[in-house]
Amino acid sequence: MPGDTVLDLGAAPGGWSQYAATRVGVAGRVFAIDILPIAPIKDVVVVQGDIATESLSRELELRLKNEPVGLVLSDMAPNLTGIKAADQAKSLGLARVALSIALKMLGPNGKFMVKVFEGEDTDDFRREITSSFGKVVVRKPQASRLESAEYYLLASKPTEVR
Repeated sequence: MPGDTVLDLGAAPGGWSQYAATRVGVAGRVFAIDILPIAPIKDVVVVQGDIATESLSRELELRLKNEPVGLVLSDMAPNLTGIKAADQAKSLGLARVALSIALKMLGPNGKFMVKVFEGEDTDDFRREITSSFGKVVVRKPQASRLESAEYYLLASKPTEVR
């Protein structure tokens, strides 16, 4: 991933962006995007705004100058209500926004990683991603609580998944 461009959607407070910056090195670029404010992060371009808006999408395209993105990472999550079905539906809505951005901005060997919360529509979403990328694997970070319904889907072309 050295030299890649990374879009970190739902980046606040910035942990994934910090990590990505170390991986892409000086030749790469990381854009941390969130509705919430993010403190400056070394070697990361912080953009505050709603990624679902056309104006922010256009701004990113201008900043990228038609350069393909190597990774779209989405850690977006809705404000949780405690109503499991509603929270899961809102989460999948954000995941679909991230998928749309990934399909629009990723280069030919680009990867897409998105956080989802297990629920009744998660399998349908996984099939959506698989139809676009060919293969999807599930990843649950060690830092995630075992009882948590959250996990990540990592999508890339079949020859690129490890």
